[in-house]
Amino acid sequence: MVMRTWKLFLYVTLLFYECNPLKYNVKEDAELGYQIEDLSTEGCSQYVLERLKGCCKVEEGKLLVDKVLDYETTSYYSGTLKCYLNATPYIKEFTIEVTISDVNDNEPFFEPDVVTVRVEENNQEGKVENLQGATDNDDQAYSVRRYELSAPSEFFEVRSGSWYPNTLPLNLVLKKELDYDKGSKYYNLTVIAYDSDNKSGELTLNVEVIDKNDNKPVFSPSDYNVTVVEHTSLRSVVTRVAATDADSGDNGEITFTMSDKTTPFEIKSNGEIVIFKDVDREVKDAYLFDVIATDHGEFPLSSKAIVKISVLDINDNPPEILEPLSLFVAQVSESNDSDIFVCSVRIRDKDYGVNATLTVQLVGIHSNKFKYKKGLGELGEIVTNAPLDREDISLYTLKLLVKDGGTPQQEKEVQFQVNVTDVNDNPPVFLNCRTVTVKENTVGAVSS
Repeated sequence: MVMRTWKLFLYVTLLFYECNPLKYNVKEDAELGYQIEDLSTEGCSQYVLERLKGCCKVEEGKLLVDKVLDYETTSYYSGTLKCYLNATPYIKEFTIEVTISDVNDNEPFFEPDVVTVRVEENNQEGKVENLQGATDNDDQAYSVRRYELSAPSEFFEVRSGSWYPNTLPLNLVLKKELDYDKGSKYYNLTVIAYDSDNKSGELTLNVEVIDKNDNKPVFSPSDYNVTVVEHTSLRSVVTRVAATDADSGDNGEITFTMSDKTTPFEIKSNGEIVIFKDVDREVKDAYLFDVIATDHGEFPLSSKAIVKISVLDINDNPPEILEPLSLFVAQVSESNDSDIFVCSVRIRDKDYGVNATLTVQLVGIHSNKFKYKKGLGELGEIVTNAPLDREDISLYTLKLLVKDGGTPQQEKEVQFQVNVTDVNDNPPVFLNCRTVTVKENTVGAVSS
C-alpha cells in the first residue's frame, strides 16, 4: 500500500485600511486619459478600482480620466482603490474622492427666448416690470453678470436683480412715460445676457403699450342749433352729433344718450337724432337738452354737447273767432255819429309769424256802415262807420271774415246781427188835414 502525503498551504491575506481618503480635483474639461495621479509610488503590483469606473481608471499605476466629465451633470465621485502590495499577502485599501470643478462651458440662455410684455401708458418714470432672467448652467463664478439692450431705447432700460441659483433676475425699467395715443404702440427690444467671460444669450422682448382710458370723448362741434318743421314724418333725421375718443378699443368706443327722455326725439348709436313722436309747434316751439357721449372703458369717461331744436311753423291752424259768437245780436242806438261801439271782437290763430297774421273784413249788405278796429293782442271791436237811422234800417245781418297770412291761406267767418234801437228823434206828424166850420156858441161834438 502506497501512502501519499498531502500538504496544505494556507495563504492569509492581510488588509490594511488607510483612514485618510485620497482627494483629487479635476476640471470638467479634462481630456480622456488625463492623469489625475501616479499611484505607482505606493509599491503596488495590482490595482482594483471600485465605484469609480464611471469616472476614472487605473493603468500602470496611474489614475486616469476615463469619461467625458460634466460638472453640470455630476460634480463628485467617490470610490475605493485596492492596492495589492508586491509579493506579499497584504492589500492596501484607499477611499478616493474626485471632485469635478466647473469651467465656463455654457452660454446664458433665456427660456422662452421670445417674450411679450404689456405695459400700460402713463406709468410713471421708474416703473419696473419683473421678467424671467437668463439661466446659465455653470457655477455661480461663471454665471450671468449683467444685462444690456442691443440698442439704446428712449423709453426703456434693463437692470439686474439679486442673484438666484443659476439665474439673475431681469427688470425692465421705464425711463419715460408712454403715450399710447401719440407715440408708438409697440416696441421691439433685444436683451443680451452676459456671463463672467462675456459669453452671451439673447431675449427678444416685445413691448405692447396698453391704452389707458385717459381721454374723454370730444364733440365737434360742441353745440348744435338746428330746426325741424312741425309734423315732419316719424323716423326723419333732424341732425347728427359727432364725437371722437383718442383712446382705442373699448376705451375709444362711444355710446350716445340724451339727458331728457320726454322729448319727441331719440338718438341712435351713430349719433343721429330722429323723430319718434309727432312734433307740434303749437304744443312746444323749441327743445333744449344735452347729448352725453360715454366711452366703454372700465372707468367710463363722458362729455356732453348742448342741442337746441327749434320747431318751424306750418299753416296748420285756421283762425279762431272767440267773439262774437255765431248768431249773436248786437244792440246799438241809432245815431248820426260814427265810431259808436257795437260789439267786442276776439280773434286768434295758434300758428306763428305770418301764418298767424290776421286780417278782418265785414261782409254783407250795408256792411260799409260798420268797421273793425284792432285792439291789443286778440282784442278788437266793431264800431259804426256811418250814421244809423232805425227808421231807415233797423236790423243789419253781417259776416265777420278773418283770414291768416299763411300759404295756403286759411279763414274763418261768423254771422251776427246788429239791431238798431230807437231814440226819440222824430215829432208826431198828421197824415190828413181838413177845414171844419163851427158855429159859434156850439157846445158838444163837432162833426166834419
